Amino acid sequence: MWLMGITRSRTEMKKKKVKAVEFLVAQGFCCSPDEARRWIMAGKVVVDNRRIDRAEELLSEEADVRIKGMSKYVGKGGYKLEGALSDFGISVSGNTVLDAGTSTGGFTDCLLQQGAKRVYSVDAGHGALAGRLRNDDRVVNLERTNISDLTTEDLEPVPSLATVDLSYLSLKKAIPIVAALLEPEGQVLGLVKPLFEVPDPEIRRLGQFKDSETYTDILRNLTQFVETERLGLMGISHSHVRGNKGTVEFWMWISRDATARKELIVDIEKAVEAAMALPAWDKEEQGQS
Repeated sequence: MWLMGITRSRTEMKKKKVKAVEFLVAQGFCCSPDEARRWIMAGKVVVDNRRIDRAEELLSEEADVRIKGMSKYVGKGGYKLEGALSDFGISVSGNTVLDAGTSTGGFTDCLLQQGAKRVYSVDAGHGALAGRLRNDDRVVNLERTNISDLTTEDLEPVPSLATVDLSYLSLKKAIPIVAALLEPEGQVLGLVKPLFEVPDPEIRRLGQFKDSETYTDILRNLTQFVETERLGLMGISHSHVRGNKGTVEFWMWISRDATARKELIVDIEKAVEAAMALPAWDKEEQGQS
């Protein structure tokens, strides 16, 4: 029995090794072997503080790997949400969160890095969610799912917070649907995409607004809607990252509890001014080529 114990212990000590190119795909750093090879051949992959240059090099499954120049998040949305959580002082550590409109998973990635216990990643499409998020046990991948088809019975435990980034859908339609999926005092962080909040088809087609007053009107209108729905407006801020084609975006922090208002100054004009002053998104600076 003693000898068997020693043999088993020595076997357990042997670390399984895999090729570097396979490691990068399996761990979700890259979406394909070809992408992994490009990063390795460019000299950007560092393993245990040592640069590697061979795709076939064997790595321990517990190796400390990083890729120089690779974005902090799998998608641009992670930076947007990071700014909102900071502005509003929201902690998601230990919480269960619903991410409506996941796409590649920028929001989901940010939530996990901020300590979320579980994230329901909901998207009507399929195949877009980054590999390392698909492989994360904390992520419940609900692709091919319309947010309007979910009920609280589908979500156990029920989330306490929801993040919303739904293309081609006004927050006026999205907020009531998402709020109903949360616990009674749950909160919603909705990304305001101005193009989807205006009825003018010409503005939508061109993707341009004549002046900042249009943004102000949109936010005021959404504020009135939140009050009409008997929800609590907790705060408004600008997104710290511009959207595609340089569009400016905003955040609304909303509670299901109409009385749960924070002592925040909802200064719409100030949010618009800050958004208009943002520089263009620099993909290279954020490691997104």
